[in-house]
Amino acid sequence: SGADAAVADQYDLVVIGGGTAGISATSFAGQFGANCVMIESNRVGGDCTWSGCVPSKSLIKASHDVHAAKEAHQFGIGISQPLADMKKVKEYVWDKINKVAAHDLHLLQDNNVPLRYGKAMFIDPNTLELKTKEGEIQQIKSRAFILCLGAV
Repeated sequence: SGADAAVADQYDLVVIGGGTAGISATSFAGQFGANCVMIESNRVGGDCTWSGCVPSKSLIKASHDVHAAKEAHQFGIGISQPLADMKKVKEYVWDKINKVAAHDLHLLQDNNVPLRYGKAMFIDPNTLELKTKEGEIQQIKSRAFILCLGAV
């Protein structure tokens, strides 16, 4: 109805969840010109960026490099006993996490996908109620929704 349009924001697509799947969905939709929004309750990137794939792969890379240095003597390369400076390893891991997180946000911006933080709840098949971290209630209407909720 006309009254609903005045109180609710309208989108072609609402993606709930800002992890890898949500970023892929919004990027894809944005590239095709869909008017779409992402809703995230915590921080963009999800488990993969913040506690899974990115930090674990960064730690694996560091451990492989230390191992390679220890084995370098096989190739006639003389290196004193390599030691990992864990403070620098941690800085390396956080650097990689922050680069991926920034890239994720740029993907949203490049595809003109607004990002809203809060908790979403369906109030009817085409309407969400978004409760922001500040406690504000917003209504969002869409004809399509993609739930990218991760490993909840």
